[in-house]
Amino acid sequence: MRRLDELGIGRPSTWTAVLAVLREREYAVLRDRHLAPSEQGRVVTAFLESAFGRWVDYGFTAAMETDLDRIAAGALAWRGMLEGFWAGFRPALDEAGALKRGAVREAVEERLAGDDEGDENGAGPRDLGADPDTGEALSLRRGPTGWYVQRGAGAGKGKDKARPARMSLPPALEPGAVDRDLARRLLALPREVGQHPETGKPVLAGIGRYGPWLRHGDTYAPIPEGEDVLTVGLNRALALIAEKEIRASRAREPSQVLRRLGRHPGDGAPVWLKTGRHGPFVAYRRRYASLPEDVAPEELTLERALALLDG
Repeated sequence: MRRLDELGIGRPSTWTAVLAVLREREYAVLRDRHLAPSEQGRVVTAFLESAFGRWVDYGFTAAMETDLDRIAAGALAWRGMLEGFWAGFRPALDEAGALKRGAVREAVEERLAGDDEGDENGAGPRDLGADPDTGEALSLRRGPTGWYVQRGAGAGKGKDKARPARMSLPPALEPGAVDRDLARRLLALPREVGQHPETGKPVLAGIGRYGPWLRHGDTYAPIPEGEDVLTVGLNRALALIAEKEIRASRAREPSQVLRRLGRHPGDGAPVWLKTGRHGPFVAYRRRYASLPEDVAPEELTLERALALLDG
């Protein structure tokens, strides 16, 4: 809030609401009683800065606050101010809207590419020693996207230079706690947590732009704040993935999920018991089967559900 005040952005009555929205949308996380940008927040900021740099500039925001005060005092015509705003913003909006997904990705990555050199005190990367497997130097660095570890310096020159192996630090990990061994474990991500007991497919844990995640097949589930991507176990991972699948199923269908019956033996996709406008039914991918009147929902087994789907 002190920084917002120094920049002349907002008012004391709005600061709490602004910070609440940043946390609610997961653009920032609370770390050591301070707000820090999340991976999602950094990516969104990188895109806004690349496409709408003029309008997300601190100076522009502070100047607009002054203009709004002048409008409230009757010293500035609101229509003229809006016309001036849209005259510059509309072309930028149209240009951004016409960008292809690949161009957006390139713009964001280019904005984030200057994430190398130095920590918060302006010092260079911290040497963590050499990787015993490759002989390459390991280092801890900080850039606009936050703290990360790096192996080597990349091969080649200029545009042809290959990007070295990098991995972001989990939100709860303090940079001072990172040593050579921990850096190697981070750079080895994603790791296999174990095999799913119903499908035999691997359950993976890793860190992406939006923070730590778990993956099973096509299902990604975020690892909650405070839990460690390096140590989360299989039982916990299975529970988080199941919760994500239930939430996704509820979002896709205008019905209520009663429980998951298990996974289809053919492809491992979940088989659900749901209830809707016309009563309980079995759902598997895009196939559905109503429950007979003589079958109680609480007694339905996976085997009976598969028979209903095949019938």
